[in-house]
Amino acid sequence: MYVQFKWTQDLTHPIYQHALEIRKAVFIKDQGIDPQLELDGQDDLYYHVVGYDQEQPICVARIKIDRNILTVQRVAVLSHYQRQGVGRQLMNEIKQFGQSQSVTQLFLSAQHTAVPFYESLGYTVVEGSQHMDAGILHFDMKQLI
Repeated sequence: MYVQFKWTQDLTHPIYQHALEIRKAVFIKDQGIDPQLELDGQDDLYYHVVGYDQEQPICVARIKIDRNILTVQRVAVLSHYQRQGVGRQLMNEIKQFGQSQSVTQLFLSAQHTAVPFYESLGYTVVEGSQHMDAGILHFDMKQLI
């Protein structure tokens, strides 16, 4: 499946609205995360990337760059598109964006069940980074690029 990616920082743009729809479906509906934790009021500080399958929004992430570190958050793929390479394409898109912005490190905080996926992409767990977020065990991970 070929995924087309679109980016925005404009919270009034339809791309951002698609990002919110996916985040609500995956994090709030599927995982039961408190809406106040998921919708943290900080989206205006981030880039938002949404992946589309034939104009249908199917995956999302939000990105922030601070100096030479690109932080990836809110990575989500709609349930019926999971395990089809969509997440891998999304993370490759983000890595390419980071390289175009001259960042040297990618950073994220992964739910424990997603750690093997990120390891397959070359991320490593930051030692001693285990923590709870929204009631879910997470590990900080990084990748040098």
